[in-house]
Amino acid sequence: MITWYNNQLADAGFVINLQERSDRLEKAISQLEIVNIKGVQQFNAVKIPESNSGCTQSHIEIAKIQIKNNWDYVLYLEDDIEADVFYDISADNVDIETVAKNITKDLRKYKPDVLWLGVRPEGAVQKISNMFIKPTKTVMSHAYIGSLKYAKFLVNNLTWRDRGSAMSDWPIDFFISELNNKQDWKLHCDQLSGSGNILNNDLKIYMTLPNIFVQGPSYSDIAKQFTDYRPWIKGCFKQYINLDKLAIKKFLNNE
Repeated sequence: MITWYNNQLADAGFVINLQERSDRLEKAISQLEIVNIKGVQQFNAVKIPESNSGCTQSHIEIAKIQIKNNWDYVLYLEDDIEADVFYDISADNVDIETVAKNITKDLRKYKPDVLWLGVRPEGAVQKISNMFIKPTKTVMSHAYIGSLKYAKFLVNNLTWRDRGSAMSDWPIDFFISELNNKQDWKLHCDQLSGSGNILNNDLKIYMTLPNIFVQGPSYSDIAKQFTDYRPWIKGCFKQYINLDKLAIKKFLNNE
């Protein structure tokens, strides 16, 4: 079980990590300790020769484990997570323990199928509660909670290795982002006719406010270079999330 300040967050949780990158695993564990999330296990990342799709396949394999164990919720993490709890680009003194209590409470109340604990919004958002907003477009896949319904949808529909599929070569973050688009023909392709069809999924995709994790700066084995996405993430928060307009109540220390 995954706990967050002693509140149940998920039935299980995994951090995707290449065995040879123990440095990234150690850092990921330290970041989880900062926000007091406990119970996460290492998942040995899938390696696909001459391909950058091992991360996507790792998410799929975790989903298969979730289905096998019939877990309602699983925490999916990548090993470049960095704890960065903020409502916007200002330096907020967030009461993380109160935030954890309210997020886990709203998780049970609203029952999202994907709940981003950290993501880059790239479009308009809608308020669900003080803790959850609904994005229309996202990028990144480093920190989220997935429901059993999501896991089954992922395994059944992300056929990225099938060259006859409309989703061939889709990375996991693009796939989840397109789940917000309920009328996207690309989400289903008839294998007999080769034609695309609308697949009306009813998955609920939300993100938390405040943000909990960003992708930390590190050398990426996928990009083969040092990467730092933090400025882009916070720039998107500034562009697409207006706390006053959304009437979001901040939970800050000493308030």
